[in-house]
Amino acid sequence: MDEVNPYKSLRNRAIYFGVCMALIFLRLIPLDLEPNKIGMPDFMLCITTAIVIRKATIAPYVLVGVVFLIADIMLSRPLGLGALIAVIGIEIVRNNRFSFREMFFLSEWFLMAILFAFMAFAQQVALSLVLADRLPVHSVLIQLATTIACYPIVVFVISQMLRISKPAPGEFNAFGHKL
Repeated sequence: MDEVNPYKSLRNRAIYFGVCMALIFLRLIPLDLEPNKIGMPDFMLCITTAIVIRKATIAPYVLVGVVFLIADIMLSRPLGLGALIAVIGIEIVRNNRFSFREMFFLSEWFLMAILFAFMAFAQQVALSLVLADRLPVHSVLIQLATTIACYPIVVFVISQMLRISKPAPGEFNAFGHKL
């Protein structure tokens, strides 16, 4: 019934935007004087993919693009590259979200790990093609591993604590559209 009430949908989008801005802020503040040995996982990517699988109306592609573009600007990453790769990855998930309904969580986690790996690989290839500075491979692999490891925690928080679950295979909204 979310899709019938526009205010609830706007509220959910505002909450998603606020959480992503808080995550960007947390990455900006220095928590320690020494460099971080363990790469910080990309929580924004985990949250966005988990939300799109469960309720795609919360994170439309324009909002996803704006959030990741702001992250690129604020975190001094190559402008628009992370946003482009994130939007492409999220749209792949959005177009296949009906397949995720029947999947067990381990299958979903495995497919998200493959998607995250392809996204990291695409970013490294794009940076190499334009001869830009890029992170060392071991740093990218550590961040990828921590992101994949944090995905189940993010899904647990979203599905159990926030009560945003996958729609049932035959579930429809109030307008008769397939969820």
